[in-house]
Amino acid sequence: SDDASSLLDDADMASEFDGCDLGLQVFPWSAKDPFFLFTDSECLAMGGGSAFALYVEKDLLHGISEPSSTFASEQLAASQNFVISDLECWVFDDPSEVEKNF
Repeated sequence: SDDASSLLDDADMASEFDGCDLGLQVFPWSAKDPFFLFTDSECLAMGGGSAFALYVEKDLLHGISEPSSTFASEQLAASQNFVISDLECWVFDDPSEVEKNF
């Protein structure tokens, strides 16, 4: 599907930076399962399958990270359970949609 192709393109792009030390570790989609994002009134979570790569509780103060089969990622925090000290959120809007609302 187009979504899967786009994700694979993103993984290819990330691999271009493998030789650079950007201070980041990239975990592209492993293709083992399709569990990218989950949200409800209790949490926001990324990854899945074996466990959530990142789980943020509704209070936006507590989180959990475990190895996730979705991204073949390791635990992303120093400990499985952690307290969030800073949270930065980004939004990507379609400018044509924003203009329609004004």
